[in-house]
Amino acid sequence: MIRLHKLNVLVLIMAMVATLFSVAAAQATPKAGGILRVAITGDPPGLDSTVTTSAITAEINNHITEMLYAFDGDGIVRPMLAAALPDISADGLTYTIRLRAGVMFHDGSLLDSGDVKASLERWHRLSYGKTVLKNLVAIDTPDALTVVIRLSAPVGILTSALGFDNYASGIYTSEQLAGAGDDPIAVPIGTGPYRLKEWIRGQSVVLERFSEYSARSEEPSGDAGRKNAWLDEIHFISVPDAATRQAGLESGEYDVNYRAAGEDYEYIESSSKMWPWMPPVGYNYTLLLNFNSPLIQNLKLRQAIQATLDMDAIALGAFGNEALYDLNPGVLPPGFGGMYTDAGKALYDQRNPELGRKLLEESGYDGTPIRWITTRDFSYQYAGTLIAVDQLEKIGLKSEVIVRDWATTVETRSKPDAWEIFVGNQISGPEPEMIAIINPGWVNAYNGSPEFADLMAELRVTADPAKRAELWAQAQEAYYEDVGSVRVSDTFLLVAYSAKVHVQARYIAFQAWNTWLE
Repeated sequence: MIRLHKLNVLVLIMAMVATLFSVAAAQATPKAGGILRVAITGDPPGLDSTVTTSAITAEINNHITEMLYAFDGDGIVRPMLAAALPDISADGLTYTIRLRAGVMFHDGSLLDSGDVKASLERWHRLSYGKTVLKNLVAIDTPDALTVVIRLSAPVGILTSALGFDNYASGIYTSEQLAGAGDDPIAVPIGTGPYRLKEWIRGQSVVLERFSEYSARSEEPSGDAGRKNAWLDEIHFISVPDAATRQAGLESGEYDVNYRAAGEDYEYIESSSKMWPWMPPVGYNYTLLLNFNSPLIQNLKLRQAIQATLDMDAIALGAFGNEALYDLNPGVLPPGFGGMYTDAGKALYDQRNPELGRKLLEESGYDGTPIRWITTRDFSYQYAGTLIAVDQLEKIGLKSEVIVRDWATTVETRSKPDAWEIFVGNQISGPEPEMIAIINPGWVNAYNGSPEFADLMAELRVTADPAKRAELWAQAQEAYYEDVGSVRVSDTFLLVAYSAKVHVQARYIAFQAWNTWLE
C-alpha cells in the first residue's frame, strides 16, 4: 500500500517541532565563540564538491565555498556571490551576471569574473554542469565584475542550478583551479564564513571562522541572506558507529550527532538534553543501477528487481522508524511542491515475487552474481542492501555484497566496471533536471529509453510551469517502464543536537553558520 498520507503527518510534526524550536531559539541571544563538535559517519572522500558525489563532502564544503545564488527558506533562489538575479535575454540564450564587489577569498584575493569563469568551466567539464550547461557556447568576462553565459539553446533551470548547493557549482580562485586542473582540490579556497584549518585523514576536518568574511546584508533565510559565523571552530569528527555517536552526544563529548539512528528518534525527541531535526525535503532512497554493466542493461532483469521488492520492509529495516521515511512513487519528492507526480505508481512497490521470478526467467539470466557495493559507515545503506539482497535471492538472483569504508565505496562507484547496484540516498532537487540519477553523465550512466530521453530533452528547454509538469509526468511514467532505478522511498535523515546548540534559518542540508552555543 502506498502511504501518501504519511508525508502530511510528518510535515505537521516537523512544523510543530520547528515552531517549538523557533520559540526556543528566539529566546536565546546569539553569542560568538566556542567549538562545535560534529560527529560524522566517516572520513569524507574529499573536500572538493565539484568532483566528489558525497553528501558529507558537500555539507562540509558548503561552509568553505559559496555559489552565485542560494535558496531561501521558502525555496526561492536569491543572490549570494552575485549582486542580483541574472539579466536574461528575451530568447533565453544569454545570462548576464553582476558580481558583488569586495568579496574576499580565504587567501586574501578578491572575487572577480575570472574566478567565476574558471569555476563554471571546470563545473561544466567535471560535474553536473555537463548536463546543465550542455548547450554552452562560451562564458565571457567583459569586466572584472561581469560574467556573461552564452547558450545555443535555452536552459530553463540555469539560475536554480547555480544556486542549489547539491549541484556544487562552488566558486574557487582561478589560481587554485589552474594549479589543480581536473584533479580534486585537497585544500579548497573559497569565500565562505569558515575556512579549512586542517584535515587529519580518518579523524577530523577542522574549520575556523573567516574573520574577513563578506556577509550579505539580508536577513538569514535558508541558505540565503546573511551567514553569521558565530562559532570559533567547527570540528567534523569521524565516528562511523551510530551508537558511539549517540553515546558521545549524551555524554557531552559531541554537540551534534550528524546521522542519528532512526530507532533513537523517539528517545531523542523526549529528552530535555537534546533535540532532533530532519530536513523538510527527503532524499531519494533508491537502488541505483549501473547501466555500464551488461547485466543491468537487461530490461527484463531490471523489471524483475522492480516487481519483487517490498519497499516498506527495506525502508523500515534501513531507518528503524516510520517517521523517517515516506512511501510514494515520486522521483521528485512531494516536499518540493508543484512538479510532484505519482505517474508510474502501478509499477512502484509491487511486492510481487511471483512476477519477479517470471521476469527473471524471461531475461535469460545465467546466474552471474550481481555486485552490490555498500558500507557499514552508513547503517541505512548496509541494512537496506542486505534486505534487498535477501528478497531477490528468493527469486533466484545471485548476489555478491562488497563492503568497504565510505571513501572506498565512493571510489568504487566511480569505476564503470566495478559494480551493478548501490543502495543509498540520492540527492533530490526542486526540478527534474536537478536529479543527478536521471540525467546523463552521472556515475550510473543512465541515458534513458528513447521515449524518456525525448521527453527530458523537451523539458530542458521548456519554461512554462504547466507544460513542464505535464512533460515530467509523462517522463516519470517512461522512467518507471524503463526501470531507470528502483525507487524505495523518500527518507528524512535524523540529526540530533545537544540542547545547548541553537540553529537559525536552515534549509535542507546540515549547516553550522547561523549557529551558536549557549
